[in-house]
Parts: sequence; C-alpha cells; structure tokens
Amino acid sequence: MTEAAPNFDNDRRVLAEMMPRAEEFAIQSGGDMRTMAIRPEDTENFPGQTGVVVKGEPISVEGVDYIAGTVVESYNELKQNIRERSPETLSKIGELLEAGENVILVTSHGNLIDPAIALAAVSSLLREQGYKFEIAISLGKMIALLERKVDQGDGKAEYMAMVAVMQMLCDETYLSNPPNSESVKTGLREKMPEVIEEQNQLSKEAMIRGLDRGGVLLAMASSGTTHKLIDAKNHLLGKVSGGTADIMSHEKTHVVTVAMDIDGDGEYGDTYIDLISEPEQLTGREQVDEMMSYMGSWMTAKATGGKKYIYQAAEKAAEKVKRNKK
Repeated sequence: MTEAAPNFDNDRRVLAEMMPRAEEFAIQSGGDMRTMAIRPEDTENFPGQTGVVVKGEPISVEGVDYIAGTVVESYNELKQNIRERSPETLSKIGELLEAGENVILVTSHGNLIDPAIALAAVSSLLREQGYKFEIAISLGKMIALLERKVDQGDGKAEYMAMVAVMQMLCDETYLSNPPNSESVKTGLREKMPEVIEEQNQLSKEAMIRGLDRGGVLLAMASSGTTHKLIDAKNHLLGKVSGGTADIMSHEKTHVVTVAMDIDGDGEYGDTYIDLISEPEQLTGREQVDEMMSYMGSWMTAKATGGKKYIYQAAEKAAEKVKRNKK
C-alpha cells in the first residue's frame, strides 16, 4: 500500500474528533501547550495534519539540546546522567547503527513528550561521539493539533507546532492512531474504522521501509497511550498493539528499554531517564510483553511512596488465571 493523494475532508473529520482530547492535554499542561486550528491543506504551517509521514532535517546538537532544555528544565542533567550511567550501552547503540542495524528506544509514557525527550538526549549523545544515523519517532496523530511553548531567549517564548519541533529533531516523524492511543479513546476507531485502519497501515509500512534501509534510531512509547492513573499511586501501562509488536520485532532491529519520569516531584520518586536494557532483538509478542512487564517492575522498584507501574497485558493475564482457578 502506498500513500494516496491527500483527502483533506477525511483529515478534517479525523482531527475534529481528536480535538476535545487535545484540548484536555492543553489544559493539563498549564499553558505549555495549546491547540491549533484544523487546516490540513496548509502543510507548511500545520505539518502532520495530512498524511502519516513528515520529513524533517535535524538541527545541530546544540540546537536540539537548547530546545529540549526549554521544554524540560532538568534536561541537561538527565542527559548527563545517561552519559555517566550508560556509556557502554551508548557505544553498542552507536556501533549497531553504523553497521546498518536499527535501534528502537522504547520509552515509558507518563508524559506526552517522553519519547521526544529520550530521543533528543540519546541522539545528541551519539552525535557528539561522531556516530552517523537517521533519526525517527513514532507518535500519535493527535500531536498534529498541538503547539508547544518554546523559549526563544531574552525571556521571550513562542508557540511552535509540535510536529514542526519534531522536524528539527528527526529525519522522519511517523503519525498513527494505535488501538490504545489518546485519539481513539474518543470513539474515533468506531466512527471511521476504514480511515483509521488505512492510516495505521500506511504508517506501519513507512516505518518498515525505514527500518529496511537500516541505520535508524527510532523512538516510540510502545503502549500507544500515556499511563492510565488507577489512583495516585498506581499507573497502568497500556498493552502494546500487534502492529507495534511487529515493528519492535523487525529482523534488523534491536530494542532498548527506556524508563523515565520527567515529572518527578520527590514525593513518589525523582526525575530520571535510564536505559535499563542492552540492545536486544525481540522475536514476537511474548518477548514484547516480557519487556514491558520488566519496564513496569523496574519503575516500581525505582519509585518511592508505594507508587506502582503495572503493564496492562500482564495484569489481564493475571486476572484470567484467577478466573480460571475459581
């Protein structure tokens, strides 16, 4: 399947269904984000509102670090921590990429921007060491409706389309609506199933083409959704979809598990980004679920105050066992 000519009417319908959820995120951000108008035909000023792949051109390491530092105050410290804690893992990632293999940074997803911040830090560290590779990210289509406040210096700040910010970080940004994504929680999948399925398939095929080329550092929050808060102490990590599991199991691809909390306030744990696994090749659904369960267990051990992170698939499996025993 190849991407067809833009259907702006379908784009407008999809985006209109996503808008209420995007507005919720904007409100929750406390002014750091705001929503954009729906104008898919204006690809320059409203990137990502049509199509599933947005091309970009990464700016300098200094530029990436500056922007990331204006978005997350502790970014430079977090980046330095990765440099100090995981030098061997970084070297392995760089060597794999230069050998034509791919590496996926699979992040937790407590904050909407987690994959982008992890990718900024790791890609910058690798570029500083002289490694050459392509940079890509997989995100939910809803970000095409959001702008992010970016400090311009001298106390001035401007809002930029979040996809435009990704264009400065990545060679390619892939947009989709996985089953657990924020956008489909509005019922979009039931209202426009054929359109959503086509967009997801096109996005998956585009990612596979990129991985087939090799030498790609790709970031994704594989759960497809931010953590579901069961209560103040319990966070549910969404189940990885079948399509995402296929991407993670690509034959030329190695996965690195990235646990992170860029909103740590000290009560339930501090701010951190940690590479908690070496690059490893996964062979299918079972290993993907094991990796996500490990992420939840690791983050639970890291947290304080009784905070827990539970992987949804593991939780459902446990409930099924309980029912079968009754």
